[in-house]
Amino acid sequence: MDEAPAPVTEHKARRQYFKTFESLQFRDYRFLWAGTFAASAGQWLQLVALSWLIFDLTGSAVQLGAVNGIRLVPFLFAGPIGGAAADRYDRRILLVASHLFLAVTGLVFAIDIAVGALEIWHIYVFTLVGGLGFTFGNPIRQSLIPQLVPPSYMMNAIALGSAAFNVSRAIGPAVAGLLIATVGVASNFFIQAGFYVVVVVLLMQIRNFGEQGESSKEGPADSLWGKLAEGIRYATRERLVLLLLALTLVPSLLLIPYTAMVPVFAEEVFDVGPKGLGYLFSSGGTGALVGTLIVASLGNIQWKGWLLVVSALGWGISVTLWALTPWFLVSLAMIFLVGVTQMTYLTTNNTIIMTIVPNEFRGRVMSLWMLDFGLVPIGTVAAGFLAEWIGAPKGIAIMAAVGFVFMAVMFVFFPVLRRIR
Repeated sequence: MDEAPAPVTEHKARRQYFKTFESLQFRDYRFLWAGTFAASAGQWLQLVALSWLIFDLTGSAVQLGAVNGIRLVPFLFAGPIGGAAADRYDRRILLVASHLFLAVTGLVFAIDIAVGALEIWHIYVFTLVGGLGFTFGNPIRQSLIPQLVPPSYMMNAIALGSAAFNVSRAIGPAVAGLLIATVGVASNFFIQAGFYVVVVVLLMQIRNFGEQGESSKEGPADSLWGKLAEGIRYATRERLVLLLLALTLVPSLLLIPYTAMVPVFAEEVFDVGPKGLGYLFSSGGTGALVGTLIVASLGNIQWKGWLLVVSALGWGISVTLWALTPWFLVSLAMIFLVGVTQMTYLTTNNTIIMTIVPNEFRGRVMSLWMLDFGLVPIGTVAAGFLAEWIGAPKGIAIMAAVGFVFMAVMFVFFPVLRRIR
């Protein structure tokens, strides 16, 4: 029986790759990267189709915000469980199982739509169940990256992983909008299920998966719940880790919820239909791709703190300007800028955490990093009510402006964030 290859080490790395894509020289990372792309393509087909489906059936911005919010509720419990499992069990097998689960649920929902049996509550159930599978797998995928590339390639590898997500974000929504307009919404979910099957095939090609989290000691802390509690204790006693986790809280509540209201802008502000909705999502995705490629090209830079500051404040400003733009073409340009700043910020924050946290805690800390995204439902529901009350443009602009002020205050009062290298 073949032995699993030893973990990747620095001296094995070859620098002949163009710097932006240098992590792709590692075989196992290439399979993980391709799987990330396929999984993300499925997610973006789902997001656009669900958003259009619920708004088309109900015409309610509140219901739209609620569906997009319930999709992220699993971040509050499935993510931490996935993180604890990642530090205790085989990370590759956990990822395979989660994507098989997503493939089955996507197929069942596609059939539900195709045979004309769909009811509103089915959308909520599918959104919640699909969110469980996606959220459980996210911290596992993130914690697997350091096993596949050397430490000095970490920022590049994480950025390229985000780039894979955003390539599909740039293409997927436009394709989804075209499919909805031409062959119907069910096709999106059939294709989504197929993408998840592809992910499973790719993940099974990874060889270097023998290492997992700390598992050498038996006892209470070795149980799943014990490891989860241990991870929380670690994060709360490490001041910088705690600050970085807190810095995802404000965007989750006040900036990220803008995505839930994009269908409202497409339908009521710009009157551009499903194709225009796809263009808006794709423009934001293209900007996000550019942002991640910028970070990937920077490599292991020494001024990560200032990159964090500039991108965070730029994100708040760009969402505010996008919300107040009355012209569709200008809106496409502004949402592109939102994508650039958002992913530059999130990728930098993610990289810093993954770099300073030991391997045995990475799964659990990344699940806590993603836990803040579980608060997005509060923001999306608030955005929905504001849209009904004072209109989507004003509501999103107010939320983004408040988010900008909060983040600016954090960077002023915690100078350690600006000094991160």
